[in-house]
Amino acid sequence: MSQENFSTEEIPNYDQYIKKGWALTFQDEFDGTEVSTNRWNKLNSGYKDHGRLHHYLPEQVFSSSGTLKLQVDNNPFESFPYRSGAVTTQGLHEQLYGKFEIRARLPEGQGFIPAIWLLPKDHSAFPEIDIVEMLGQLPSEIWHVAHKGPGERNCAMTTNVDGREWHLYTLDWSKDELIFYIDGIEKFKTTNFANSAMYLLMNVTVGGVWVGDPNNEN
Repeated sequence: MSQENFSTEEIPNYDQYIKKGWALTFQDEFDGTEVSTNRWNKLNSGYKDHGRLHHYLPEQVFSSSGTLKLQVDNNPFESFPYRSGAVTTQGLHEQLYGKFEIRARLPEGQGFIPAIWLLPKDHSAFPEIDIVEMLGQLPSEIWHVAHKGPGERNCAMTTNVDGREWHLYTLDWSKDELIFYIDGIEKFKTTNFANSAMYLLMNVTVGGVWVGDPNNEN
């Protein structure tokens, strides 16, 4: 959502968003049997940088019961030992500033990194805004990260939230600030450095230097 005159006042539902001057710019409740190709790209790509072990495939992405589901399994694909799912709004919806809200339940498991994040529409690697990410083996540690550039980041980690349960993750992005919330409670605030339109990504990474490799229990 976007608002011409940005406000950080807590707004608990869509009716009050509208009353406070917000305009709904993008929404998906995933209430159909297929993920909308008008709203989302299903990725078909793999890379092994930083020790990644997965290949994103469109068939790992589906919706049911009003929920987007990104499936991970250990059925190898080409030289990748894991398959995973990822979606983006690149080229379909890109936005400068606004309120981003996603209700999500994050998967537990050694070697998994579920993430909901933003990247620039011009394909740049930075800036990057991680609305929420979690190491699968540490579901009670929820991260909010703002990457200005390589090695330049501001971040906070919340420990009183169980990422395996449903929560509402919110980013308020204005010209001046990035403010991160969980279930309407502010968790982290930092100065904004991202001033170009960005698109949304949701994915589950498998393996890597930070999270480690999956184990036999996954």
